[in-house]
Amino acid sequence: MFELLPAIDVMRGRSVRLQQGQTQGAQAVGDPRLTFQDFVRQGAQWVHLVDLDAAFGRGDNRALLQELIAISPLQVQISGGLNSALDLDWALTTGAELVNLSAVALLGHPDWLERIFKHYPERLAVALDVRDGHVRPRGTKTDLGPWEQVVEQLNQLGCRRLNVTDVERDGALSGPNLELLSQVCANTDAKVISSGGAASLSDIEDLKALQPQGLGGLIVGKALYEGKFGLREALETCR
Repeated sequence: MFELLPAIDVMRGRSVRLQQGQTQGAQAVGDPRLTFQDFVRQGAQWVHLVDLDAAFGRGDNRALLQELIAISPLQVQISGGLNSALDLDWALTTGAELVNLSAVALLGHPDWLERIFKHYPERLAVALDVRDGHVRPRGTKTDLGPWEQVVEQLNQLGCRRLNVTDVERDGALSGPNLELLSQVCANTDAKVISSGGAASLSDIEDLKALQPQGLGGLIVGKALYEGKFGLREALETCR
């Protein structure tokens, strides 16, 4: 099945929506607990849960995230500022099915990454935030180089899941970067997930058309919160 992960971005204990991944001008959209309940009612199987404060190095919402995961019947991918062994240890203890590591982790200890990809092959993903063809992790000024080089490094380390964001389209409701996604799929055997940009059901159909190339699903947030389409409709389109 083509996966759909509705997103909840948490900042200072509230659900928010962003523009191009930036917290300036973030708009509050409510209590993340209620958003969780709404996703359950509409038939979601997954949720992409992001700690924006941790991602931008301004504290964290760990207690809230742990609470949400503990009470949620949904499968959870947890994300936001997870780039070290300590971060990973904490994330794994939450019970989240997937942990979305920041690509910043590549700057530290590649040997450690290789070990954890072997030990937790089905529980780890890596976030590829791409701007101008380079991987530039959200919340940092780090430039890890051309995405092709980063993907090849992750291939060698054994990464099996990549969450790919065209940062300029994230939260812009301008449609996904199909060319980038197709190229990433062609450069890896890992499951590739599109993150951000989808603004219509036709965008989801366009993404699903890349499934034979290796695209496994999408993460969607702002389009849901702004009523561009309903979650039930999106889930049906993914079937």
